[in-house]
Amino acid sequence: SNWMQFGYPALAAYHAELVAQIEMTADAWAIAGSTYNICMQRSESDRERKLCGTRSIAGFENAVSLDPNNLDFRLNLAVTLSDFPPENNPMQGITQLIELNRQNPEYVPALFHLGRLAIQTGQFQRAVERLERAHELDPTDMRVICLLPVAYAQTGEEMKARRFSELCEQ
Repeated sequence: SNWMQFGYPALAAYHAELVAQIEMTADAWAIAGSTYNICMQRSESDRERKLCGTRSIAGFENAVSLDPNNLDFRLNLAVTLSDFPPENNPMQGITQLIELNRQNPEYVPALFHLGRLAIQTGQFQRAVERLERAHELDPTDMRVICLLPVAYAQTGEEMKARRFSELCEQ
């Protein structure tokens, strides 16, 4: 945690990976994957971003292999793969998210990320559908509440966009 506090997420992730190699638990690998993910997001160099992205995926793959029933580990792997897609299979993360949602249709985090990706790809009506379903399942999820105005605005539903924008600001 000290490396992270000093602004060195790559070193923090490396040490988290060393701990995971010793502990060999799904939680330890998920922490390593998450820390590498932070490194990937904050990296200013392509080389470091690629290294951290690759190591993040490996960390989450290890976590999933040790605890395949943990939806959060599977979600984090799928989201990382969609944010840092492998060159040989750029749809792998999205495919995993869709499958996770198919198997667990009431899992709000998967619906949120599918809605977020739908917005990024201009599929605004699909985003609205997924985010509305997520909101129906968990009306307190602020990530969903704050993303709905974006989707509604793009589908011309200004009243709903304003309503959810106000909820987001509370």
